[in-house]
Amino acid sequence: KAYAAETDDNLAKIIDTGLANKSGFGGYPFWNEYSLYWDFQRLFVRNTNRSWRTYGLNGGWSYWTLGVGYGQPAGNNVFESMDLITEKPSWASPNFDVERLANQPLLAYIAGGKSHTDKTHTFYSGETVAKSVSLVWDGPGKTTIKGEWAVQSTNGMVLSSGKLTADMTTGDIKVLPFSFVAPTVFTRTDFTIALKIHQDGKTVETDSFTFTAFPKTDALKLDAKIALYDPKGKSGPWMKTLGVNVALLKKGDKVEGYDLLIVGREAIVQNDDLPYTQDDVRQGLKVLVLEQLPGVWRGLGFRGNEAMPRRVFPSSADCPVINGLTLSDLMDWRGSPDLLPEGVNQVSETKHVSKWVNTHAIASSMPQIPRTAGFTPLLSAEFDLDYSPLLEWRFGKGLVLFSALDFTGRVGVDPAATTLARNVLTYLDAVTPEMTRRVVCAGDTNAIDLLRSLGVDATPTNKLDDQQGTLLVVAGAGPTQQEIEKFAFAGGRVIFLPQSPEQLAAYGLKTQSRSLRRVPVETDRTFQNIGPSLLRWRDALTLDAFQPEGQPPGTTVLADGIAATRAVGKGTLLFCQVSPSLLSSKYAGDKDRAEAVGLSVIRLEQLLARLLGNLGAESSEKIASRVSTCLDSG
Repeated sequence: KAYAAETDDNLAKIIDTGLANKSGFGGYPFWNEYSLYWDFQRLFVRNTNRSWRTYGLNGGWSYWTLGVGYGQPAGNNVFESMDLITEKPSWASPNFDVERLANQPLLAYIAGGKSHTDKTHTFYSGETVAKSVSLVWDGPGKTTIKGEWAVQSTNGMVLSSGKLTADMTTGDIKVLPFSFVAPTVFTRTDFTIALKIHQDGKTVETDSFTFTAFPKTDALKLDAKIALYDPKGKSGPWMKTLGVNVALLKKGDKVEGYDLLIVGREAIVQNDDLPYTQDDVRQGLKVLVLEQLPGVWRGLGFRGNEAMPRRVFPSSADCPVINGLTLSDLMDWRGSPDLLPEGVNQVSETKHVSKWVNTHAIASSMPQIPRTAGFTPLLSAEFDLDYSPLLEWRFGKGLVLFSALDFTGRVGVDPAATTLARNVLTYLDAVTPEMTRRVVCAGDTNAIDLLRSLGVDATPTNKLDDQQGTLLVVAGAGPTQQEIEKFAFAGGRVIFLPQSPEQLAAYGLKTQSRSLRRVPVETDRTFQNIGPSLLRWRDALTLDAFQPEGQPPGTTVLADGIAATRAVGKGTLLFCQVSPSLLSSKYAGDKDRAEAVGLSVIRLEQLLARLLGNLGAESSEKIASRVSTCLDSG
């Protein structure tokens, strides 16, 4: 949503805004110029400030308005005193309504059951739903508050209801519990709790809370022969809850004869052998690695993140593990994971706000998405969606799915977490990975260094054989068009790094010089799992883009012209006109701007790595060894 709402003007200001505030104390942008500013403020006030006020802290956690203010009447100076305001004036900004959500004299809202901060929102049919109404009265004198709540279906039918009354004196804070039974459903169904609050015979406050009811499910039936390596015994119990049959492995046991190996929570120990090898994966073994400690992710070569996201997102619209789920099911899971202790902030490679409790966290510790070929995030989270709680790596005939999702203690309890766990196992049971391909490079040998930096063992060649097991990268002038098309016709795949208009014209392709800061997300399989974070850049790319019309038959122009694809026989030609060099060398004489565009250079590297992976590029032996060995540190 944030990427879609971002305007071209917002994107164009990023570099200059940052350079104007290098010290961190030089001011800030006009946040209200950004499309989702008000949505974010409203979310923050609802989820944070209201809770703090129930704790007795007026104003909430963030009481300043970051220079936006509440609006200004004509002719008034900023610091000029004003008459008391008793209703919203015509000149008020949206902050007036946003901050009112938490700071009016009478605060009333639907709060959690066990704690007023609890945001549990998914329940099984027939389960007791416990909620409460939080009331804070900071007005003058005594008052009597009356209200009613009602559970409603999407068509407005009332399924449960109740009333409440509270006598309050200035400064009183009361939390009034209520409960009801989750409706019987046969498929995932949303419902709303609606609240009305009355004071002095008038309706003064309303609130609503959406929850979801899930039907109970049968035992999960899988065809794969599954082995579980779970020395701490923390993952086996929830698999038993799902009805999954597994063979328990001990340290040193062989994985031969199994289709799927599940590595349980905290089963990997630094400087110790893993229960699988890169050769096992190469030969076709599928592996699911469950929650591991931060040092283990780093020991496997990943950078880590312990920000404990409470919201994660599918990396593509056709994500294979979210069947039966929506975005709301990937947020605020029930309870608190215990992989990491509460009240202790982990040593982190990235800056983030301190975390004190684990409540509702979905992934306690997760890896950053590498900028190397072969890795595909199925789910993404945190800054710029650059971290993945469900990261797939394909190698040879097999794959490893690294899952940082906190399933322990949630499966069988939280319906959304349970459904996602079932989906992950169902996906691994059914998927048959395509054999990855060796990579060869023809033309400019300088591209070899780029490919190797993206985790690919590319070798220079002009000999095009083993078509169905090879991915050819063409940089500059390579083999003849006839040779390349013959290679592709027999099943070879080809990716062209940026070509000149003259070189592309030989293939009948028409181009035009363009300046692009972002391009739309594509549904073509070559752009699978490439989301908006990789398709927007902090500075404009100047390139020879493909024209949308007038291309040869069988050619599909992708992503606003940065790429084009053409099927040739059993193979594919992919022409890619973007590369990291479009930005990495743009500001060679300007250190500050070079640093400012550095993140977009990384995104271009990730984009190219993802395209290579989607075409089947095999990770280098170095990468394969690294993610199959857990060392002391990353």
